[in-house]
Amino acid sequence: MTDGRIPLDADLAAIVAGLPPPDGTSIFDIPPNVARTIFDAGVVPPDAAAWADSIEEIRDLYAEAEGLTVPIRVYRPKADGPLPLLLFFHGGGFMLGGLDQMDDIARRLCRDVGAVVVSVDYRKAPEHKYPAAADDALAAVRWALRNATSLGSSPERVALVGESSGGNLALTAALQLDASAGRLAALMLIVPGVDLGPVEPDPACPLLAANDMAAISRNYLGADFGRTDRFPPSPLYAEDLSGLPPTVLAIAGHDILAPSNEAFARRLSEAGVTLTVRRFGDMFHPFFGFAGASAGAARAFDTLTGDLAGLLAAEVATPSQGSGI
Repeated sequence: MTDGRIPLDADLAAIVAGLPPPDGTSIFDIPPNVARTIFDAGVVPPDAAAWADSIEEIRDLYAEAEGLTVPIRVYRPKADGPLPLLLFFHGGGFMLGGLDQMDDIARRLCRDVGAVVVSVDYRKAPEHKYPAAADDALAAVRWALRNATSLGSSPERVALVGESSGGNLALTAALQLDASAGRLAALMLIVPGVDLGPVEPDPACPLLAANDMAAISRNYLGADFGRTDRFPPSPLYAEDLSGLPPTVLAIAGHDILAPSNEAFARRLSEAGVTLTVRRFGDMFHPFFGFAGASAGAARAFDTLTGDLAGLLAAEVATPSQGSGI
């Protein structure tokens, strides 16, 4: 490729080749009920029997905090406790996805990290604009820290996992969490939306284009659309990142968000945050949800979950004395 990037993973390239050619219309610009129907049609439900040896229990509950009631789904692996506790914030441009659609990712996290997973069903745009999703995310984190023991974990082993827009929510919650609520053990951010401002078009980046990003920001921010260059809602512009816990950051080579993710990696390093950056040059933006369709995406998933499991094991071996972030 002329820009120095390695080619897109062959399995993912075949998926892209099978899609209708882009016509300039963003899925985030069509009526949300239509967009969700299209999105949901592409989701293959996991075979529950295939997970019988690794998942002990799955329960639908509600996280109640800060006057909010947030639907969640709790996954417990077949493993002895106490276990790490992961809060998973899914992607989908703040508009698409939910507990059912992201079930496979949550199961994989549960199995591969050996952790209790809380998948968070935050409110969606455009019906619920900023800061509804961010408020739900922070409420779910506070609830999890208070209830970690009853969930089979401990408050010292709570980590946040966020993909794309969910990465934005995980980061926003981590940055807004007050010390009295508790301390996070780790963050894992997969192609996070750290800057909700305009991006440059890039034809080498399928499944998330510049017009998609513009529509996502309009839908989510509404009247606050003009404040993308500050935090909140864009974590890239947060004044102080130094209180963040050890962080794993995944950057995809064929992703329109890669430049902002690289800029965020530099800011984390400058702030002294313990940081592991994984660059997957042959992946596209939503690779984290394609582990069942691409051997390359599966390897990337395994690498990231191994990194996170290592951080959480280190947290047990040498617990930090920090008071919070």
